[in-house]
Amino acid sequence: MRVKKENVEDILGLSSVQSGILYEYLIANDVELYVAQISLYIENDINVELLKSACCSVCQENEMLRCVYRWEGLKEPVQIILKNYQIPFQYFDTIKDEEMIRLKKEQAIKEIDIQTSPVIIQLFKCSDSGYDFAITWHHIVYDGWSNMVFLKEVFMVYEALLDGKSLVKTKKAKYKEFISWSRERENSQEHFWKEYFSGFREKSRQMMDLSVSSRKKKKMGRYFIQLTEELGDRMHVFLKQNHVTVADFMYAVWSIIIYRYTENKDFNIGITMSGRTADIADINQSIGLFIQTLPLRIRLDENEDFRTLLKNITDTKRKLLDCELGNLIRIKNVVGMQSKENLFTSLVVMENYPVSLEPWMKKENKHSIFIESYQWIEKNNYNLLLGILPPDYHTLVLQYSKMFYSEVYVSRLAEYLQRIMDQVLANPCLCTKEIGVYTSNEQVMMLQEANNLEKSLDFEIDCFL
Repeated sequence: MRVKKENVEDILGLSSVQSGILYEYLIANDVELYVAQISLYIENDINVELLKSACCSVCQENEMLRCVYRWEGLKEPVQIILKNYQIPFQYFDTIKDEEMIRLKKEQAIKEIDIQTSPVIIQLFKCSDSGYDFAITWHHIVYDGWSNMVFLKEVFMVYEALLDGKSLVKTKKAKYKEFISWSRERENSQEHFWKEYFSGFREKSRQMMDLSVSSRKKKKMGRYFIQLTEELGDRMHVFLKQNHVTVADFMYAVWSIIIYRYTENKDFNIGITMSGRTADIADINQSIGLFIQTLPLRIRLDENEDFRTLLKNITDTKRKLLDCELGNLIRIKNVVGMQSKENLFTSLVVMENYPVSLEPWMKKENKHSIFIESYQWIEKNNYNLLLGILPPDYHTLVLQYSKMFYSEVYVSRLAEYLQRIMDQVLANPCLCTKEIGVYTSNEQVMMLQEANNLEKSLDFEIDCFL
């Protein structure tokens, strides 16, 4: 798409996170990388033209939804904010489920091009009279927080159009302000990262599934973990009593798992931060890529109990909050790591946004849109990801690369995660070396199960004992 000069509102450089995503996207040669999609099932009838108008209106009010990206022949890549931009809106009337799935997955992802259309909207009229509303976007444009902002604004504008009412526009921060602020912060953080990684010597060994013989598959798998009501309630009681967040608790549990599977004692896990701590007016109402992925350093002592591990993690994360911005490539350079080396081999994502779709998810609501359910898929550059899902965080999801992990391996990992949660909630004074240890009888049973499974599948299973 050729950009006409008269249609250019502004030209910006990229934030450090955007630069990292673009770099990985270009070298990966994978069209699905960093493409995300949220799909909502809407039960009631929809005025298609008004919904399209609402989407276009919200797009016009949010500059990052009017961005296209250029890098060829330039010293540095840029994002061009267009004055006027028609966001792609595709409507499919009364479509079969199988065809809908294909179009959402294949067509949308195929048509995502950050040089022309980084965001695509699809609306499907389902055979049962409901609608499937899907937004597919490239992560260079915006993040999960932004997605919630976008959907809320679309629904509010849609309902205003239905009622013939005018809507007060929400104030937005300019993304150029964030870029400027973040670059200033990053230039002053070299000392922090040198001190943060002082004495860091151990290369993180990745949790590996030796049963996976092929490394050619690029597809991602998802394995959902539904905590029992009893286990979920016990977790929330513990968190309240100990003034601990769900995120910190799960970081600690995940750290135990990495230690047990790899024997690493000094390692990092990837965590996400909102990136919206900047002293910039109206940043929370703005759409754009603000989220940061940072290394949470874990220094584990076998003789320390779980409470101590949890406190150490909380203290370390607090340091990261004071230094929330970080370019992973730059951090590697400061630490003395090669660009291809991994700062961490797994990512823990806490889906926790202040903007909620809950008003539109209540059956008795007075809104013209009722969201019965929604699902979120995303392909990133990490082979293993643990997601913690709202609203009550009783649902977890393991997203994994099928290049490295089998469903059998991930299912055992899910069982082990719940076992550890049960153990530390029952006795948070357990030493690390005691957490997750199986009894001899349990080991025998697991070995028997593994042997039986090997015979049925005709390949070897790396069974953790």
